[in-house]
This record gives sequence, structure tokens and C-alpha cells, in this order.
Amino acid sequence: MSESKKYSRLYAPGIKLTEDFWLHDKALLDRIRKLFADDRDVELVLFDGISQDRLYLVAELNEREAHLQLVTDMHRNLPEQEVYLMWDYLGTEEDYSVIARGVEAGASHFLPLVTEASSPKAFDIEHMQSAIIKTIEEGMRSDIPNLRAPLNASTAIMQLHEKVRLYSVKRQQNNQPIIEKSDISEDSSPVGIFVSFSNEPLTTDSIVTQLDPNMYGEIGIVGTNVVTELVQ
Repeated sequence: MSESKKYSRLYAPGIKLTEDFWLHDKALLDRIRKLFADDRDVELVLFDGISQDRLYLVAELNEREAHLQLVTDMHRNLPEQEVYLMWDYLGTEEDYSVIARGVEAGASHFLPLVTEASSPKAFDIEHMQSAIIKTIEEGMRSDIPNLRAPLNASTAIMQLHEKVRLYSVKRQQNNQPIIEKSDISEDSSPVGIFVSFSNEPLTTDSIVTQLDPNMYGEIGIVGTNVVTELVQ
């Protein structure tokens, strides 16, 4: 069976995705009914974000349950590299733009930062998590990235400096950050990427001087296919 065909994909946490089962989860049933209305013998992908992406035939659908029959296991699409994506939390639609681009670029961890550019508006982690899942469902990734509550930028660096190589991302002229797969290191080692909406990217002058620069193996500015080292 070709996997080039586009199927509707639904995240199914906590559901045991067996070969033949009756689904009773109300939230998932509502979503399936919205997708297919009165159609029968339709197919969709359910994935648990952990180990399974499975294509099912919806053999029967009613108000109380759906009968799902396994068609095939799908190829799981996972990021090749562990990427920590950090940005100034603004409390605006720009935050969701960062998430959408980050998901597409393969980010595995989202860490909103509290900086001078940040909004005092409360961080809605549930709404932000829903945005991540929606983007994952609309794409082809099989994993669900981790989302953290906002951190002070210095705290984030202190927590990550021994785990990852740290880079800062330049903005485009339309104020949208550049986040491309080509910007991420070619090897498979973990990296941390900063996206800044302030006048300048997060650099050694704006953030790292609060700490000891000797702790870093490499800090750079990520542009389009270009990494410029700031600290040796």
C-alpha cells in the first residue's frame, strides 16, 4: 500500500491501537464524525506519539462507538536530531508561528523564554500544546514535542549548556524568524536554537554575559545555511 496518499491523522493518546477494536473515546469519536459525517468504509491514521502510527478502516460509526479495523502500520516519521527551540514569549500569534515553523523543522523541545520582549499575559500551556498537536496532525511527524512553561533566558541556558550546542536565530525583514532544517547542524548531536523578536538576536552581549562564556563549546548565529561562531 502506498503511503504517498494523504490520510487524515488523529493523535490518540492512551488508546490501545490493536488490530480490531471498538473506539468509545468521546473526543475522538466527535472528531471522526466531523471528518467523515455519514461516510462509511473510510480510512484514517491514528498515532499515539510513542510507538505506533496505524492506518484503520472505519467499518462502522455511530453515536456511541466506532469499529476500527487495521489496514496497515505506517512508517513513523521522527526527527533525525534533538532540537531545543527557545523564543521570547510574546503572548501573540507570533508564538504560534514559532511553534508551527519549529514543528516543521523538527524541534523536539519548545522552551518559551521570559525576556524584555515578553508579554505579561499568562502563558496558556494547554492552548499552546493543542497548537503543537494540531500542527503534528496536519503534517507527517509521529512524535509529540515537549512543551515547557516559560523560563528565564539565563535559567534555560544554565540547564542546557552541558546538553547542547547553542545558536541564536536571525530574523527576516518581515520579523518572522528563520527556522529551517538547513540551519540545524549536519551531525546528529543535540542543538539549542534561540529565536528572538527583540531588535537583535540573543547574543553573547544580550544573554550570555550573565554567565561564564567559557562554559560553552560553541555559540553562534544561525542564518540561511550559515553558522558564525561568536565564542571559541
